[in-house]
Amino acid sequence: MQQYSTIVLLLAALHGLPAFAGVLQSNIELAFLSRTSGPVLSRREPVALFNDSASPNKNFVSLKQRLKVVRSTTPTNLPNVDEAAFNQSVTTACANAVKNYTSAVNPSGIVACYNVAAFDNSTGIFETDVRLYQKSAAFGEFQGIAVSDYSMSFSIPEATVSSPQLMVNGSTSNTPASGQLLMGFQNVGQLSKTIQFSKLTTSDLKYLMVPAITLSATTNTGTVANTSLASDMISYVAGQLTQGNGAPTNITTPEAVTMATAIAASASVFVLPGTNIMVAPVGLIITCIWSGLLIAAVGAGTIGRFQYRMQYRRAQPGETSAFGK
Repeated sequence: MQQYSTIVLLLAALHGLPAFAGVLQSNIELAFLSRTSGPVLSRREPVALFNDSASPNKNFVSLKQRLKVVRSTTPTNLPNVDEAAFNQSVTTACANAVKNYTSAVNPSGIVACYNVAAFDNSTGIFETDVRLYQKSAAFGEFQGIAVSDYSMSFSIPEATVSSPQLMVNGSTSNTPASGQLLMGFQNVGQLSKTIQFSKLTTSDLKYLMVPAITLSATTNTGTVANTSLASDMISYVAGQLTQGNGAPTNITTPEAVTMATAIAASASVFVLPGTNIMVAPVGLIITCIWSGLLIAAVGAGTIGRFQYRMQYRRAQPGETSAFGK
């Protein structure tokens, strides 16, 4: 009778196994993610180019204030930047580069001037600066859409970056002049920790840090228009990674993604296989549950048979057992 009770309990436990495994898997996944998560930074964040109803305190935040916010969530130190000197050099260099730029090929007519303010070779933490200029008149799906209705997403494939922080708010007119500054923003980011930063050359960093900038807007018909600034990006005219003659480095986003993948692979940190659990161990969880139930069932049956045998022998007069009476 006791053996039948054990079998019934085992069947009931197996019946509830899927739900139990799901809960256990969720708990282990949460613990696993909490151990492997990096700095509290988002990889891709959309931001409105302009918000006329926003207060000045929201639109104009100094770089020093932004760094204080990121320092509170990042365990490593951030590079120091002379904000005034860097802003002055970027303003002059970007204005000259955009002036010499022929025309924008994307339908928004916007050209991006991208620069790296600082880079820490020991931690991989960096600060970026992006200025958007209206170089040509919008055409195609973007024709007739006010610049203030644009939204933007910014990401760097081989890095984790903070949400864009608006630094310079330019013209919000519907027909900005050619070469007119629209906005400027900065990000704080960190290259992937799987990369050995000491192996990277200046040329490698230029490819790894090229961002993907996408503009989107809702047309008059209700559809969403999207365009990339991959072919209209003026890079590294001020700050870090500049050329000796101050000429811009024109690297398209597809080219940067292709090169960055190879660079990251060649400079990656060697990890001995089998020393880390890289995915949620679902199979291990289920195997452990089955093993535990099997051991419990066999153990309970063995103990039950032993107790029954001892009880039977005690009930027989004149008989002894090697295990005692």
